[in-house]
Amino acid sequence: VMNPDPYGFALELNENRNIRIFGNGEDRSYIFGPTVPKTAPHPINGGAAVPWVGDWYGWRALEINLVNVKDYEIHGFSLIKSRCWGLTQQHGCENFEIHDIKFSNTVKNGDGIDVLQGCKNGRVYNISGRTQDDMVALSSINGFVTSLPEGDYIYPMLIGGWVDRGFGVNIENVKVENIVGSGSYHGVRLLASGGSKIKNVSINKVHDEAGKGYRVATVIAGTGYGTNAVMGDMIDITVNDIKSDQATQTLKLNGPLKNVWFNDVAALTPESLVLATSASTYSAENVVFTKISGRSESY
Repeated sequence: VMNPDPYGFALELNENRNIRIFGNGEDRSYIFGPTVPKTAPHPINGGAAVPWVGDWYGWRALEINLVNVKDYEIHGFSLIKSRCWGLTQQHGCENFEIHDIKFSNTVKNGDGIDVLQGCKNGRVYNISGRTQDDMVALSSINGFVTSLPEGDYIYPMLIGGWVDRGFGVNIENVKVENIVGSGSYHGVRLLASGGSKIKNVSINKVHDEAGKGYRVATVIAGTGYGTNAVMGDMIDITVNDIKSDQATQTLKLNGPLKNVWFNDVAALTPESLVLATSASTYSAENVVFTKISGRSESY
């Protein structure tokens, strides 16, 4: 239910169920963003005409956006030239499978798949291609932005806001498997802040695309954007079979982790770190590393 204030959050987030969006395979079915994006002066700041893409335009620039949807499956196509994030679920999405999707996305803040606050019980697997930002992000940034427009940013990225809309703010019971790709930032990202929790998550087989890879980290787990997470906010997580061919760090940790097992993590080039930990934000309680191959540093 839309807010008459165009910069405000939705008044209500009504439920939908039993949705399937599918194609005949990543190399046969496509959803294209604009080859030539709309250009016009910034609607708040004016000035010269600019492309209306990226996170400045918030949820209106998302390609596929699901809110409070239960029991759905999305699979079997490519997402190309997305205007911002490619495939997003937020605020109460449950019981989902997202698989066999290929990305080609170089726009600002061009994530592939985002599982955001209040979502649980899902699988994301067989994802490939290139994204400008995170290929897969499990991210709950609770209580971050409350007032827009601000600077160049016009509309919120979450139609319900970075707040609890009755579904909680945690991300729970999600499996991420077989992510092979490249991009400017990360393969898989876990991010919690503002009291939200990421728990009961498994990540298995995240590899750089041969000869390309991710510029920053193949897998990153941490905090930021508002109030940092505390011990217990990121809990009961397994991370297995992480390989980097190009990333600066295979595994980057900058938040508090509890009951986490990292296994079979390797940097395949001598220039890359296998593990980078933040001296200011990383802390560990019952965190186990096995089969870690490469150089490690604290930054």
